[in-house]
Amino acid sequence: MRLEYDYHNIKVLLKKRIFKLDNIDSLIDNGTISKEKIQNIFEKEEYNKLSPIMHKGIVTAINNYYLTKQSIVIDLIIDQTQFKELLFISKTISNPFVKKYYKLKIDLINIQTLFRIKEKSINNSIKKFIFLNDGTIEISLLLHLINEPIESIQKTLKFNFPEISNILPKLDNNILEIENKSDEIFLNYLKKTDYLIMGIEPIFAYSQILLIELKTISKLLNAKKAKLDPDTIKEKIINLNLFK
Repeated sequence: MRLEYDYHNIKVLLKKRIFKLDNIDSLIDNGTISKEKIQNIFEKEEYNKLSPIMHKGIVTAINNYYLTKQSIVIDLIIDQTQFKELLFISKTISNPFVKKYYKLKIDLINIQTLFRIKEKSINNSIKKFIFLNDGTIEISLLLHLINEPIESIQKTLKFNFPEISNILPKLDNNILEIENKSDEIFLNYLKKTDYLIMGIEPIFAYSQILLIELKTISKLLNAKKAKLDPDTIKEKIINLNLFK
């Protein structure tokens, strides 16, 4: 959905405003709000011209950055806000397929985050922003699992959420493996619409598959730029046959 590009632009402009960065070239003009309009809103700080959810998220991100002085808080809160709005829209259009997809995406992103921050020192002031809300996995459980051994995390998730347990890595805590397995689950879910010719589902699925394709192309280009060998590149990207 084009809304995701809006939230990318919000992150860029928030960091420009707070850190005095010259990063306007990073703006994308494929969102629901033109680059010119959203730049003008941020220049004049007229956030009330955005959706109420966006407005609240921006103000929350700004306030909590100055409270914590942790730049990561900006990304975390804007990500939270994005999914809150996406779920709100899916409820508004009363489409279970879209709603379930975003719930699934929240769960898998939270699992990726859990393994990514495992054994890292997390500032207590940002813990409440680390995980996305509104998934099927309770935030309290995820926060508890941060300090658990990997074996315990895997057993807990496999027991309580068997439908997503196949993305869990081996005991080497391979984040890249989790990301690729997550994308495979997204693609398999979206491909349920392959034989539908009417409704919002095939259009929505096409837009989301396109985002996964673009991410995969970006990974390929970066790997080529780094002059990685073909076998290493295969390990770093999703199985390309899934796009067929």
